[in-house]
Amino acid sequence: MSENLTSLAKVDGVDIDSMNFTTYSGSSEGKISVNITALAYSSPNTTSGRIVLSGTPDYIIKATAEANSSDSGITVDLNTLKIISILKFFNQTSSNSYSVNNGSDRITIG
Repeated sequence: MSENLTSLAKVDGVDIDSMNFTTYSGSSEGKISVNITALAYSSPNTTSGRIVLSGTPDYIIKATAEANSSDSGITVDLNTLKIISILKFFNQTSSNSYSVNNGSDRITIG
């Protein structure tokens, strides 16, 4: 499953300990839809002539898939796996900054 998410999302890896599966379908046997959320790592950065590996996840992936529910558990059909969104975490060490002026309806970014 993590290899499929990694390939579809075009990331370097998925943290399998962070994978979360949820469903709003009934608990009876048969086909159900599942929502999948997982943390992921970016591909190595080689822009400055060296490879930079991240020790913490850079992305959160949200996906959906069809699954079969039975008495023995849930089996996800990997052929139905679809990426819904890939969100990149904000880099707090970035040179970009933002400020909020209380009492105003403005936010300044940059």
